[in-house]
Amino acid sequence: MNDSFHYRVIKNKEDYYRRLRGEEPPVEQAPAQPPPEVNNETQERPLSPSLPAVNEVPPPPASPMPAVRQTQPVKPPPPAVPNTTILPRDRSKSLAVVIPAMNEADTIGEVIQQVKRLAPTTILVVVNGSTDATAQIAASQGATVITYSESLGNDIGRYIGAREVSADIYLFTDGDIRIDASQLLPLVHAVEKGVDLSLNSLEWIMNYPKSDIISAARYFLNYIQGKPELGGENALTIPHAYSAKALQTITKEALSNPLLGNALTIDHGLTVSVDNTFNVLAYNKIRPNHEKKPGEVMSEAYQRMHGDTIETLDYLLKKYGPRLGKGAAKKAGLPQALSKLQWNSSSPVRPYTVVLYVRHYHQQLHSIIEQLLARNIEVIPVMAKGTVQDTPLQIPYIELEPPLDAGVAFSVGSYFAQGDAVLFHDSIQEITIPVIEHYLAETASADVVLNYQSIAYQTLRTTDLVHIGNYLLNVTAGWNELLSSSMLLTPFALSQHGLVRIGHQALNNLAVAHLRASQEELSYKEASYAVAVDGLLQAEREQLLGDLLESFHYWILVHGSRGGFTDGNRQRSLLEAEEPLRKNLANQSLLSIEQALATLYPLESERMVTVN
Repeated sequence: MNDSFHYRVIKNKEDYYRRLRGEEPPVEQAPAQPPPEVNNETQERPLSPSLPAVNEVPPPPASPMPAVRQTQPVKPPPPAVPNTTILPRDRSKSLAVVIPAMNEADTIGEVIQQVKRLAPTTILVVVNGSTDATAQIAASQGATVITYSESLGNDIGRYIGAREVSADIYLFTDGDIRIDASQLLPLVHAVEKGVDLSLNSLEWIMNYPKSDIISAARYFLNYIQGKPELGGENALTIPHAYSAKALQTITKEALSNPLLGNALTIDHGLTVSVDNTFNVLAYNKIRPNHEKKPGEVMSEAYQRMHGDTIETLDYLLKKYGPRLGKGAAKKAGLPQALSKLQWNSSSPVRPYTVVLYVRHYHQQLHSIIEQLLARNIEVIPVMAKGTVQDTPLQIPYIELEPPLDAGVAFSVGSYFAQGDAVLFHDSIQEITIPVIEHYLAETASADVVLNYQSIAYQTLRTTDLVHIGNYLLNVTAGWNELLSSSMLLTPFALSQHGLVRIGHQALNNLAVAHLRASQEELSYKEASYAVAVDGLLQAEREQLLGDLLESFHYWILVHGSRGGFTDGNRQRSLLEAEEPLRKNLANQSLLSIEQALATLYPLESERMVTVN
């Protein structure tokens, strides 16, 4: 993949597929008319040579920036008398408050007034890319102001502020949201008492129907790190407070990606607590990059935050392995050529094929197979040697040496499939003949037909973690609308064209196969029938989670530490090299799809397959 795509913004699905193919984007023609004013936070332009911060306040602008839309003036309410009461805290511990700000002249004064009630040692405002009087107002309130003429991008301002000051407690808030000091104090008190990271709660998101992808990612990351009790709480939410010990341990550089900083805090065994509830989302300014534009897969801001999620997973997967110890590693292999000949001689060619992963051969499964054969559908049962057979199999079947899971069974079974469409199913789930026929018939209009599971994504509190992981998988693939439906939760059906494009090797991990379908730009749809997956989730949850994590590792091998998602024009060149936690994408060697698959599922040796 071309390096120029590492931090590009995905504009639409065509642009997404073009990026995956490593093609250059089309040249955009300059507009005939001057473009409307945009928020400086989203402008992607190089920093000027004079970018390094200066500890002085620039003169106020000569004239205000013109408004994008003219609105009728509204008489403002009379200003409230500010509360200047100093709140009690342990003043033996120094407190630094860091406030990144850009064009926040209407709020920065009130923000600082509330912060001053905490009797901080330092108030440091990092003004970047502003065209209004934010810096002048902050300075008039007694804050130390660091100014940058250009936008730093999200979260870099927090790093700059923390880097410039030394304190026992670091409190981070934003310049656009006035938060009463009484809502900030519990975070400070928690760190005073020994907590390393004190978080502000957005607990209500856990009960919100079909929460956004970033909330899902926060919950998923906490869970896989062994902190399910944190729910979706994360340092991505302001305000929050770190101890000096925490920032020394995780390095201040980690503040440039709040999700990574949160994960590092947990990973190093530091204490994390949730100490206040203030709904900052109700007061967040809606900026141009927050809203999805026509044709976009998702908004630029969400793309940036999903890139932060992938970057955080990259750190964890590099440190602890591609599965984080969840489930058994795959025992992949290519069946012998002779076994293919043996199968073809014993199983005539039919229009459709069903590959069954057989865990226990019983009478009900025997009846299903007989009905499929009567309908001229090829059946390929695949089982581990020693599988219990209540009723002896009277048709050809494939036996493999254990260990075995559905992915490996399907990879081997697909090698023998002769039909124009192939359905893959795990026998742990009950299924009926009409459902099987429906899935196979739907391949006439789509290369990939999925088990309808998007209905399972409800609230984060009630949704199984595998379904939440599937949502992250689909957003990574650019198939956001599928929510929690994926090839990981069987059954699914592939056209012969789809099977060839995905390849037998990728089927070793069904989540990887799902990503391969996206990379190949295959057509897809959800079946009209939902097959229950409760038994599968109960029996294989750890294996399925391991498969999901391994699929993200595959994606990172091919598309880089951020998965190819935009970094939102963060000026990472300003980060000091304090034992960097992640490699710079420009220096990270990416693998081809073939190399990545060979790394995960080497096929140098033939897999012993017995055709009975």
